[in-house]
Amino acid sequence: RPVGSTRTLVTDVRIIASTNQSLDKKVEENSFRADLFYRLNVIAIRMPPLRERVEDIALLARYFLEKTLTEMNIKEMTIEPEVLSFLSTMEWPGNVRELQNTIRRLVVFSGRGNITMASVRRIEATGQPLQGSLGELGAYKSMKSMVFDRFSRGYLEQLLTVTSGNVSEASRVSGLSRVAIQKLSQRLGIDLGKFR
Repeated sequence: RPVGSTRTLVTDVRIIASTNQSLDKKVEENSFRADLFYRLNVIAIRMPPLRERVEDIALLARYFLEKTLTEMNIKEMTIEPEVLSFLSTMEWPGNVRELQNTIRRLVVFSGRGNITMASVRRIEATGQPLQGSLGELGAYKSMKSMVFDRFSRGYLEQLLTVTSGNVSEASRVSGLSRVAIQKLSQRLGIDLGKFR
């Protein structure tokens, strides 16, 4: 019933809320009301940060490109594969919002042409580089190592999931030796036991 009213109003409401904070910890620290937390916390869905969902970056980039083109009344523009690969190497501390704003900037700096690495360089020239981009890429070797480790981790985890952690079977399927799989998983901190 509304404050000051004697009449009760019936409503049917579902609340969908999101946060980037650990509300469990906030409740423990008394900086978030426990009663509100337990009312809201019916179903919790953890959405990993974008840097852990590299495979989603190209799909989201294309979606945000289409959305931006519609907003800006631009008929057609594509994003080159090199740019998508480049975007996949970024850390994305601002998650999906940062990706969306990056796509908007790329559209603006591409004029009426397609989004290419030249578009990225134009943004660099403004003195507001894309996080993790050209000027901050670092040495070729370290970047290659980072990309290789990301690929290796994803591949190895999928391989071990499919083979139920059976290293001999994983070796047969992948063409890697058992020793190579064990060394790689050890280097990447992958626990073989969790797949069995």
